Amino acid sequence: GERLDPFPSDNNIQKAKDLYMKLLKEIAALRAEIKTVKGDLKEKMSVSIASKLREYGEAVFEYGRLKNRRRRINVRELRKRMHATVPYELK
Repeated sequence: GERLDPFPSDNNIQKAKDLYMKLLKEIAALRAEIKTVKGDLKEKMSVSIASKLREYGEAVFEYGRLKNRRRRINVRELRKRMHATVPYELK
């Protein structure tokens, strides 16, 4: 199928990284805060930590996917260059 973003740009990769770093910091802050609270609030907070963790997992996955796709495409291009009958640059 057609991809929305066939070659992941530096910008998109950086955005994905920024997102998961931001989530990581938020999770760390929540975990530090949860140590100081008790009762119902604690339960609420642990639920919000869990949902943040899910988001974080998705963000990290997305970042990895973009990086790997970028690497795969680069490798593919390299192979094309190596096996080209006509020098690749002249095409």
